[in-house]
Amino acid sequence: MNLDFLLTMVKMEVRLRMRRLGTMIALLIVIGVTWAMVMRQSTGMSMMVVEHARTLYTSSTLALGSVTLSSSLLALIGFYLVRGRVVEDIRSGIGGVIAATEVGNLQFLIARWLGGVSYLGAIGLTVMLTMMVRHLIDGVGPLQPLIYLQTYALILTPLIFFTVSCAILFDSFQVLMGKFGDVAYFFIFCGVLGAIGAASEKMSSAGSPLLVLDFFGIGTTMLITKTLFHTNFVAVGGSNFNPALAPRVLPDMVWWTMPVLYRLTSACLALLPLIPAVLRFHRFSPDRIKASAGNKRRSPIAMLNQILRPLSFLVQPVFALAIRTPGKAGEVFAELGLCLISSPIAILSIIGLNIAALLIPGQQMPGVLIAAVTIWMILISDMATRDYQADSENMSGATASGISGRYSRQLATALLLGSLMMVGVASRGIALGLLSLPALLSGFFMLASVATLLGRLTRTSRTFTVLSLFWVYVAVQIRNVPWVDVVGFNGVANSSTISFFTALGIGLTISGYTYNHYRAR
Repeated sequence: MNLDFLLTMVKMEVRLRMRRLGTMIALLIVIGVTWAMVMRQSTGMSMMVVEHARTLYTSSTLALGSVTLSSSLLALIGFYLVRGRVVEDIRSGIGGVIAATEVGNLQFLIARWLGGVSYLGAIGLTVMLTMMVRHLIDGVGPLQPLIYLQTYALILTPLIFFTVSCAILFDSFQVLMGKFGDVAYFFIFCGVLGAIGAASEKMSSAGSPLLVLDFFGIGTTMLITKTLFHTNFVAVGGSNFNPALAPRVLPDMVWWTMPVLYRLTSACLALLPLIPAVLRFHRFSPDRIKASAGNKRRSPIAMLNQILRPLSFLVQPVFALAIRTPGKAGEVFAELGLCLISSPIAILSIIGLNIAALLIPGQQMPGVLIAAVTIWMILISDMATRDYQADSENMSGATASGISGRYSRQLATALLLGSLMMVGVASRGIALGLLSLPALLSGFFMLASVATLLGRLTRTSRTFTVLSLFWVYVAVQIRNVPWVDVVGFNGVANSSTISFFTALGIGLTISGYTYNHYRAR
């Protein structure tokens, strides 16, 4: 293996990823979410609470707490940032050039893996430096960089290895290269996180064998805090505390042999997905990927769309309405028809969700709304990227409405599609007093604005997909925080959150239209 050539390939991978706008957006989101989770203790809440007492924000506390809070988000966003390079190589034609070179599959995948690890490592390092700045603002005691570096390295190394290995694995299997793979990884993420969370609740200071699979580090953090504080009543992530109780102090040295061995073992196991990736990698072979790129029936989602193709006849009235409707409204109906006919799953979802709204018990309306919003967000994630993926941006931009008109049309189509999917659920839920119409409308509008803007900015559906799925996961787990209840299915949204999400949606819409109008010039 030529080490100089390998190093050159790794540098190229890092540079290509760092130059993407999606990297900056993801980095700002991870930093912003982590920063927000480190609550100022003057508000009566603390990032780490032990038996109803706050923990002083020393270097060890801020390092361990912040890396734990950012790890799950980085594991989810990192996967979608790293994966997709193979699909882009196929789309751009560079895959054929790579296949004709002398570089072997093993060296090629190792270079991609090392590039992805370096890339996510740089993001993790940036988060760590941000938390060190936060320490200078709200921290207690001296800033100790080595404590931050040690904690971040031990927590994030297995996480980064696992995330990048999964990304390489998914890009090596045709069936996992598309949107089905995006959703499949989300369920893997939730499954691993849920299993480790359940094991952590019952875990003693002796640890648990499941911690070798704790790639995200959350279980290890609970082991450390429970052992050092000699209690099972530890909350990490933001909780109220009793100001009358004396604050607890996490010692500077929080690592000992057992948790370090758990992290090292997790890092080794995180490499296992690379084995089937190397064995299965398609080498951009035309007989293995090019034919299937034109015929996607091998993808489970595409297979389901193929089975549901007869439902497309239901879209004919939409196209007829588009022809008879003049102006922008007709364009929106045509865009909606194109969306429905290209993805019959959307047709089935509209029918199924509205029937479910009539048949299921009223108390389950919030649950149906969660399902409806999730399906809708997955469907609209690539609506604003469809022209780019089909290499038809210039052609669609040359129409009478232009690029800025296309942006408005895509946003309106996303809203119309969501309205068709949620009209039954929303109507019955609001009539029963289980859902709030202002919360639903404000969150609905904001999510559509985010999906359209991110699609146009990053030219990939994965940015919005990962953020929306992560939000659903958090909203289902944390049901008493108004700022998480974007569309009101938890019933805790208030006037402040509704006003904020409305203003945010308007601001994003104006920003998106302005950006596209500027590009058109």
